[in-house]
Amino acid sequence: MTISHMTCAPATRFLLSVLLLIALFPAGSEADESNAGTWIPSFAVNTGLRALEYDEASVTSARGTFDSEGVRVFGYLGANVQLMTPVLIDRYGKPRLFVRVGAATSFDQEERVLNEFAPGQIVIVDPEGAIQGIQGQGSGTGVKTEPPTVTAGIGLDFAFEVFERRIHVKPSLDWIWEEERVKTVLGIAEDLGGNPTLCPCRTAFAHGTNTEPFHGLGPGIELELESGRLGPFMTGIYLHGQAYHVFDRKVSVRADAVWDDLSGTVSVQSGYERRPWDYRVGVGMRFHWLPD
Repeated sequence: MTISHMTCAPATRFLLSVLLLIALFPAGSEADESNAGTWIPSFAVNTGLRALEYDEASVTSARGTFDSEGVRVFGYLGANVQLMTPVLIDRYGKPRLFVRVGAATSFDQEERVLNEFAPGQIVIVDPEGAIQGIQGQGSGTGVKTEPPTVTAGIGLDFAFEVFERRIHVKPSLDWIWEEERVKTVLGIAEDLGGNPTLCPCRTAFAHGTNTEPFHGLGPGIELELESGRLGPFMTGIYLHGQAYHVFDRKVSVRADAVWDDLSGTVSVQSGYERRPWDYRVGVGMRFHWLPD
């Protein structure tokens, strides 16, 4: 298994810095029983990491069939809005029901999840030289998660006093929608004179893309610490995590190209299949509309 586009180390340091910041925050709990019957709207900004495992990335052409598996890891930046109901039960953490919707952009460039040799534009350095010396030969499959990623969730907010701080524990059921773009590429050379390693030869370069929507559903959890007041807003810093069961997990794309001597065509086909679950973890800051 391979890991593509690894950005774990900087993100881990960032998460540890936020945890330290939370630990140093002054106790900002402003529990007010008069708010029990209040509807509370809020908005939040968040950032974190996505981990998308895939069962197979494949490419098939005249050069052969190749495949791989691994996990793509990349960062994201997002925002969401939330609405909480009044307290439902005056015990057991005084739960409130909430719904939220959000959107995010991924720090995700196209990743070559499968490379066979070095595919690219064909460059013939010496027309009478060896076929192996022609640059751009090979095949590959690239993947990119296209922004925006759209999310929604519904859950319960339980509030507890811990060391004179108010902590909110928020289990939820979360939905995600996004698009995956898959690219296929082939650079190929074939001899015309009976010698499979030497020119004269013919060459072709084929590439194509296909974009398909993906969506998933799964559990989430959020831990929010009330951190103080900013004008009419009660602020909170939170950690969150989601696990999504992904539906419609396969994408494929095919491309054709004409040989440079117009003697026919060559084709290449790539496939990409994600595993049933992918994951998201991160931190954020929420602003609850709660005037004095």
